[in-house]
Amino acid sequence: MGEEEIIQNILSHCSDLTREEIMAIIEKKKVASEGFLTNEAAARLVAAECGVEIKLAKALPRINIGQLISGLTDVTVYGRVLLVAKPRVFSRPDGNGQLTRLLIADKTGTIQVALWDEKAELAKKIQARQIVKVLHGYVRQSRGETELNVGQRGDIQTTPTNVKESDFPYIEYFLEKIHNITSFHKKVNLEGTIQAIYSLSSFQRNNGTQGKVIRILLYDETGTVPVVFWNEKAEKIAEAEKGTLLLLINAKVKKGRQDGLLELHVDDIADVEILDSRETSLCINDLKEGMIVPSIEGKVATTPILREVTTRKGEKVSVASFELEDNTGKVWVSAWRSHAKKVRGLTVGVKVVLRDVYVQKGFGNQLEITTRSSTEIETEQ
Repeated sequence: MGEEEIIQNILSHCSDLTREEIMAIIEKKKVASEGFLTNEAAARLVAAECGVEIKLAKALPRINIGQLISGLTDVTVYGRVLLVAKPRVFSRPDGNGQLTRLLIADKTGTIQVALWDEKAELAKKIQARQIVKVLHGYVRQSRGETELNVGQRGDIQTTPTNVKESDFPYIEYFLEKIHNITSFHKKVNLEGTIQAIYSLSSFQRNNGTQGKVIRILLYDETGTVPVVFWNEKAEKIAEAEKGTLLLLINAKVKKGRQDGLLELHVDDIADVEILDSRETSLCINDLKEGMIVPSIEGKVATTPILREVTTRKGEKVSVASFELEDNTGKVWVSAWRSHAKKVRGLTVGVKVVLRDVYVQKGFGNQLEITTRSSTEIETEQ
């Protein structure tokens, strides 16, 4: 039942209230909830306080997560828990409310589950990777996303019977590659390695409390992406090291304020798992055109040649070219600007590690590695 239908029900049972008064009460509840309540959810609370029973649509049988749409009520859904978010407490005119969100999945997709008030306490017994059964839930839009809600009539059960473990994939089934992330994504799950990690910073919120934030650069075999961690997640990542493999769950996709480029944010309704600290390096025969390579190493096979070139913009810059070799093959490397000065003195046989480089077609239509402004070059005799 939508907001308008709920208001009409209240009006028919409460003749002493006008439509404008009901709308004002609904708005007050939304403001008091600090954005947690939608118009429909706030209207349901007003109806309950007025003693008006809001009847739900007829019960629906068990359906898949991918079939859920806003407006469905009294649904039963099974899913594997991918994430249990930190509980949130908020104030409203009739006292404090509580909200805990889960992320669950089946083979058809994922959905966020909102457990309200006393139902939020049920989340204390729920762990990631468990299979759960959500009963008497209702579906609505929340901040542009479809969300399954568990209110007073709803319930959630752990380790339900008569289900197959194999029907519910783990988080790995829903992982995305960095190169495929676009502005159309709202949330992503991602596995990647820390390429760079910056200092942990503190800031003061509007309510006077202190928050924390840290930025890292994460990479996989398809590219790199900045990731911003907030508060408890920031403290957790501050203890990690470069080369650490991370699993991000339900990270938000946003555009950076300064450069407008995509970045990921891990906040209270996202999670991060530290998997290991082994830095992986690609081999030369793994290279493909257009690939951003997080790390590749080999030995210098030819003496670097330094030259001055003029760019399309008329700028004169330095570039040093040499051939890199590993046990799978050889590839030419073009080191530009400041990187050219760093490699020009290399001798044949020196071991080189290149991080955050780009693969393109060069002379003779052959693949070559080219440096970027963020490239790091390490040498070892």
